[in-house]
Amino acid sequence: EDLDFYNVPRPFPWPRGPALRVEAEMDFPFRTLVEGIRLLLADDETPPNPVWRRLAQIVDAGEDLAEAFEAADLDRAERILDRLDRLHPGCPFVFFNKAFIVRQRGEKPEALRLYQAAVDAAPNLEFLWMRLGELAEEMGKNRQAISAYRKAQTLLAPHPQALEGLARLGVMKR
Repeated sequence: EDLDFYNVPRPFPWPRGPALRVEAEMDFPFRTLVEGIRLLLADDETPPNPVWRRLAQIVDAGEDLAEAFEAADLDRAERILDRLDRLHPGCPFVFFNKAFIVRQRGEKPEALRLYQAAVDAAPNLEFLWMRLGELAEEMGKNRQAISAYRKAQTLLAPHPQALEGLARLGVMKR
């Protein structure tokens, strides 16, 4: 499910070597996927799907994006995200981070639209539903907030923050 955040197609490249075991409670070994992508891109005999080159570019831009956010340079972060959006259109990662930027600037309706685009693109990621619910609640869009909190609760029950949001909106007792 975490790979849905980056709009990663399946199947994906995997480096040769010993089989990798990933326990259910462990995070996906994203570094291994990146290694597989780099090996695939370096293989002259197999033309890779263009999406893998674009995903590698997103990964490469991640450090620049993190630095921009750490420096509170929202303009730079937005330029990086605009470039990533052109490389990998429809990516929930881009929608989510753009929503954060416009929300910081006080552009709540645009942030809500971008969070909605993120959940539309990756509907199985509870944290996207939580951000949507929180902003909808903040904006007084209670029906949308309740729906988002319920979806987050369905995806990751019991979800204390979703339950708290539902209680604040009078849907559940504390």
